Order: sequence, then structure tokens, then C-alpha cells
Amino acid sequence: MHQTPKKSFFTFSLIPLLLVYTLIRFDSSLFVHLPKFPQCRTLIMPESVESEPFIASGSDDWQDQQKQQSDSRSYIVRFYHYKEAEAHWNYLQDNLKFKGWQWIERKNPAARFPTDFGLVAIDESVKELLLEKFIELNLVKDVSLDLSYQRIVLEEKSEKIGAFANGKKRPGKMFTAMSFSEDQNYAVANTSKLKISWNRHLLMQASPLMLLCFVMHNLLAIYKSQITSLLGAHELWSKGITGAKVKMAIFDIGIRAGHLHFRNIKERTNWTNEDTLNDNVGHGTFVAGVIAGQDEECLGFAPDTEIYAFRVFTDAQVSYTSWFLDAFNYAIATNMDVLNLSIGGPDYLDLPFVEKVWELTANNMIMVSAIGNDGPLYGTLTNPAYQSDVIGVGAIDYSDHVASFSSRGMSTWEIPHGYGRVKPDLVAYGHEIMGSKISTGCKRLSGTSVASPVVAGIACLLVSIIPENKQKGILNPASIKQALVEGATKLSGPNLYEQDVIWPWSGYLALHMQIKEEGAQFSGEIEGNITVKIYSPPAVGEKSRRSSSCALHLKLQVIPTPSRSVRILLDQFHSIKYPPGYIPIDSFDVRNDLLDWHGDHLHTTFHSLFDMLRDAGYYIETLGSPLTCFDANQYGTLLLVDLEDEYFLEEIKKLRDDVINSGLCLAVFADWYNVDAMIKMRFFDGNTHSWWTPVTGGAIVPALNDLLATFGDKILNGDFFFSCKQNRYASGTDILKFPRGSRSKMINFL
Repeated sequence: MHQTPKKSFFTFSLIPLLLVYTLIRFDSSLFVHLPKFPQCRTLIMPESVESEPFIASGSDDWQDQQKQQSDSRSYIVRFYHYKEAEAHWNYLQDNLKFKGWQWIERKNPAARFPTDFGLVAIDESVKELLLEKFIELNLVKDVSLDLSYQRIVLEEKSEKIGAFANGKKRPGKMFTAMSFSEDQNYAVANTSKLKISWNRHLLMQASPLMLLCFVMHNLLAIYKSQITSLLGAHELWSKGITGAKVKMAIFDIGIRAGHLHFRNIKERTNWTNEDTLNDNVGHGTFVAGVIAGQDEECLGFAPDTEIYAFRVFTDAQVSYTSWFLDAFNYAIATNMDVLNLSIGGPDYLDLPFVEKVWELTANNMIMVSAIGNDGPLYGTLTNPAYQSDVIGVGAIDYSDHVASFSSRGMSTWEIPHGYGRVKPDLVAYGHEIMGSKISTGCKRLSGTSVASPVVAGIACLLVSIIPENKQKGILNPASIKQALVEGATKLSGPNLYEQDVIWPWSGYLALHMQIKEEGAQFSGEIEGNITVKIYSPPAVGEKSRRSSSCALHLKLQVIPTPSRSVRILLDQFHSIKYPPGYIPIDSFDVRNDLLDWHGDHLHTTFHSLFDMLRDAGYYIETLGSPLTCFDANQYGTLLLVDLEDEYFLEEIKKLRDDVINSGLCLAVFADWYNVDAMIKMRFFDGNTHSWWTPVTGGAIVPALNDLLATFGDKILNGDFFFSCKQNRYASGTDILKFPRGSRSKMINFL
């Protein structure tokens, strides 16, 4: 039986983290090889030509030119092996004698190390042919568009802004709003509804009693802002544990040199097309302050940690996948220990980015990332925080409640073939936290971007406990995540989809259990052990592979198979979300996000429907395969809710037979489909240099009409009276068949 787990968050002391930090040895090697795929051929006769490199650096970066040119785009060419960039370029020139492509030379700190990818510009006129020729090369893994990311500063009092504003596409790739909010003028004491102004003139006008109340509230606000005190960091500092000799990589908007809040800025690197290393927005500095600040007003957790500031976003908060890939490769080459990414987005199909994250964690780097600021909706987890081997961090307030803005729910990129994974892994304080300003002083921010560096700072403290010569043999994403989760305090309030469930190994184990037919009426508990043997490659210096056994004790509550009348099947297979296509949002009231990227599922957007049906005594299952793959005799009702995909003829024929001959009930719910509205929702994406048009409306009504036409193609519409009120029947069909014993009423149109 599934037990409702409790939410993990950091307790008032870090000491329990040390007690559970056992010496776990786990090698998380990960190798992924994707099959090559054919591309459509264009009938263009190529000419043999040698490609000259285009040098991308400074303000003359290729991405700047891309904004002005629509005849070519940048593509990432990934190779199976690491080599010098020049070797990759020579290989392409020797084996690709075609006109219409150009090698882009990348001048950044990673250039002195071998790389596994190249950046090329491909003319649109020969794109299809060249992509096919690239893929045919033996050393080329794949080719993908160099996607751009954009995040926007989110002020607490303003409307949340992401990739869209006022219904229009902003520059860059689809990306969720920057995961923090800011209120420069007020601090809110959670024990009071009063807002306390920090303006100095109020002190001059206050009475003694008012002054005392003011000081008390300010002290409370300051104390609550000092999360290092709330989480017991001082106890570790007194023992000399301050994060020394830990290499902390902060992927953000940079940091200014000589900032007085930091004592150990080791290196600042720039991966953008702007000629600066400075943070001109304030986000990167704030994140660094939470991790390693030393100002008494806004202390960080690990003041002696070595800060490596990776500037991967411009002042306009735009970035490209290729910038991240180079920066990630540099982090691997320079042996970073912990990485913080207070970013997130819905593009889990950006394979170069996703797989590079896998490579980082396979190199034993601890990656911490904000889970997103798209709560309280379910299924709103962002990439990379929802990846298994990344520590995804949500936010709570000082009352230990999950913050309303914190994303939650399962990951949805596995749908329809699975239910996904529950995230975040941890929650930490992320409301009205004090951190460093760009140049001097402190400010208060809220968001999962704030909670993420809290966990990253604590991870630095944990890493610094282990002697340097033993760190690589002991520390890895699994061991750190386990120490953090098991050392955290459990919250009793949040439900299953706002918390982690099992111990945090960076992978998953799928187990299918089925009761034999003769046990269909059994009721009670079953329990037993399942033993799994795990093998991993030998470590450096070892000859034989490692093996270990893991015994899982399971206890399950078994109920008799429910009667057919209370079993409901929801069609998940025909539900589509962004990516890979432009699936529009269901509600026209949402102007800051035109894409339906949350994914419709019983445990996300439809969770209230799920709760209602379960409370009414129904049992709901999801169908992750075509309609031809389920036995209608086992279910009373098939639910088709807000679907976006078309149906095969075989499915239509089978469904008709299920309804007519097997007695299956069919319930269909759909929202808008309007061609004029879809045309108005078109936008031009400057990144891909193409117009994006919705592939359907909120639901694919024409396909549903085709599906239902087999039961009768009569379309009804008109006004009618019901319960003494005039109503409008906009569009629908008549009732072909109605369950025996049910009540129906004949209504005539006016």
C-alpha cells in the first residue's frame, strides 16, 4: 500500500545531515548513443566547396548576425568523441564537399580543451540536404538547432512574464519566467499583516512605542532573512567547516570583480556575445551571496567556498544551447564540485542540453537547480531540475508551507508511456531571503531561484567535510542527494505530488505486479522482499566490476477487482503538449504563455477531476496506447478530455464496436477550436526564423467529430428552455443510445 510521504525540507540544524552522511560508493557512469535518423531530401544539386570558419566572439557573434539574417541558422553538430575543435572542422571539410555551410569558431575559455561538438551555419535553401549529409558521417552523432533561452526579471507586484508578453512572442526560445521575485521597498513580517518600511525618515517621526514595535518587527524580519541561522550553519562554522577548497560553479549572469561580500572569487568566465564579465541585472550576484556571502546582513552558507562565475546569460537574459555546452564542458575539464542553475524551461527535447547534464553528473558533479516558479499548478516542473540526477529544489515560506509560486507535481515528459517522477527532491526557504546586491548592500528576493542556492551552499559544506583525496571516491550526485534528503525534516502538510517519494538514487526502478485471476476477489495486505543485484563498471585502478545487492521490502493493500460500472479509463495517448509542436494554451485569459507545456494528466491539470471521481467511488486508470489496445469489457466508461491528436481508422472502428456491442459508455469533453483564433495566435520566432502556427486549438474538435460521426453525423444547435431558463446549445449531436434505467428528457429547440 502506498503511504503518503512527507515533504522534505531543511531543519533548524545541519548536524543531522552529518550523522546520516555515510560513505557511499557509487559510480554513475552513463553512456547514451542515439540512433541516426534520415532527413527529407531536397532536390538541389550541390557544388563542392571548402568551408571557411566564421569566428564568433564579442559583439560580432554569429547569433547577432542571425537576428538580421533569415537565410541561415546555427546548428549544433555533435560528435561521438572529444577532439580539438580544429580536428572536427577538418573532418567535416574533408568529408562534406557541399556548398551552403560554414564552421563557426567559438572563442571562449573552453577553446583550449577538446570538445564533442561544433557549431555550423547552414543556409536555409540547402538545409534538408546538408542535414542528411551531416548525419551520414560516421563520427557525427546528431545535428540540432542551436536553441536560445530567455528569462525575464519577475517583480513581485507585476504580472508574471515568461517567453510571451501581451500575447506576443519575446525574443529567444520558450523559457519560463526567471525564478525569483523582488520587492525593493518593503519587508513583510509573517507574524503580522503590517508592511515595514525601511525608509530612514520614518524613524525620525516615530513615537517611542512605535519605534519599539518598528525595531521588533525589523529584528524579526532580519532574523528570518538570515536562513544560515535558521538552519544551524553557525554550528558547522564553529567546527571549521566553511566550504573551503570546494569549487562552486554558478551558471548565471556573472558577478563583479572585487565585490566586498565575497572573499574567494576564483574565476569569472564569459560565454555570451557581450564583452563583459559583470552582473548588470543582480541575479547572479544574489545567488552567489546566498551560497558564499560574508556580509553580516546577508550571510551565505559556505563563505570560504571557491566561486567560479559562469556568465551564460546576457544583460537581456538571453542564452544559447551552445553557450551552455561550452560552459558545461569547461566545468568538466576544470573539475567543478557543485553547480547551481537557478534556471528552468519546458524544452526537455533539447537533447544536447539534456544529455550534457547527464554527462556532468556522470562525472560526479553535484548539480542543484530551481524547480520553477509556475505553481501552484501541477505538472509545472522545469528542465533540468526535474531530471533524475539533478537535485531539484522547491520553495517554502517561514511557516513551512510550500510557497504558492513553487512548481510541483510529476514530471510530464514521460507521458503517455508512464506517470512520470515526483519532484522536487527538496524544499528550502525561498521567501523574502536576504542576499547580495550588484555592488554593495543586501536585498530581499523570493522564488525557487532563492531556494536553490540555499541547497547548493549546504552541499558545499557537506563536500568540504570530506578530505580532498577521498572526495571523488565518496561524493557523487546520489550520495549527496541521499544525505540531504535523509537529513532533512519532513513536512506533514503537502500531498504526494509536492514531494519526493523514495530515496534519491539518480535513476529509477520500474516494477510491475499483477494479481492472478484466481485472486481477483482477495482483500487484504500482501508483503515480501524483492532483491535486486546492481552491477557497475570498475573504478579507476580496479580490474573487476563492482556489484551490490538491494533488498526492497514491499507491503501492498489489495482490493477485489472493482465492478465494471465503477472503472473509468482516461485516454492519455491522444493528449499532446509542447514540445514538440505548437500546442496552444486552453485559456484565452492567459496572455503571458501561449504554449500548453504543462501536460494534461490526472495527477497534474486534471487532479481535481481525479479527486472528485475517487471521492465518488470510481477507480480511474490512464490509457497510454491507442484505443485498439484496451479491453472495453473491463471498463464502464472511456473519458476523452481535451485531446489534441487525431485517431486512426482502426481506432474509430474499434470504439464504435465497443460502444454498440460491448456497452462501453463514452464521455467527451473539449474546449475551443477556431481557425481565426489560431491564425491570430501565430508568431514569428526570431530564433528559428520561422512562423509558428498552432497545430490545433485547445482541443482537436475536427478529429473528435470524425470519431463521433460513426454514431451519427447530425449536428444540432439552437435555443431551448430548461428549468424555466433559456439556454443555448451551440453545437452537438443527438443521443444515439442511453443506458437502461437512466432518466432522460426530450427538449425541443425554440
